[in-house]
Amino acid sequence: MRCRRQLRSNHRKRSRKSGGRPFSGRLSTPSVSPSRERGGKMVRSELVQKIADENPHLFRHDVERVVNIILGVIVDSLGRGERVELRGFGSFSVGRREARSGRNPRTGEPVEVDAKHAPKFRASKKLLSRMNETTADRTGEKALPGTRHG
Repeated sequence: MRCRRQLRSNHRKRSRKSGGRPFSGRLSTPSVSPSRERGGKMVRSELVQKIADENPHLFRHDVERVVNIILGVIVDSLGRGERVELRGFGSFSVGRREARSGRNPRTGEPVEVDAKHAPKFRASKKLLSRMNETTADRTGEKALPGTRHG
């Protein structure tokens, strides 16, 4: 039986065909990403894969650790009531929702809803302007007359 060190080193062996990266288990990339099929949502695993694909010198499991650490720090900071600001992206903060009376949707009975804290996100000006660009802005084409920049 092999020792753990041998198994670990065999797992990390690199191949010439994969550009020096270990085999990820995927033979080809699908033409349409799963996030596009779900209506444009990107899940954590797709984020990790995209970062790993754009940085071939990094192992996928290392990228996954970094993403988990970053998200963990954000969650821990919000749990302590702190504000987290990522320049050019946005800021996360904790908002307080006051106690209120609501209704049970099934029965219509009045129900008391306790006060609670909820995360808030405010996008930066840079992110908002990027999201609201026209297609012509992104592709470098001339805008049509009567449109935002025409």
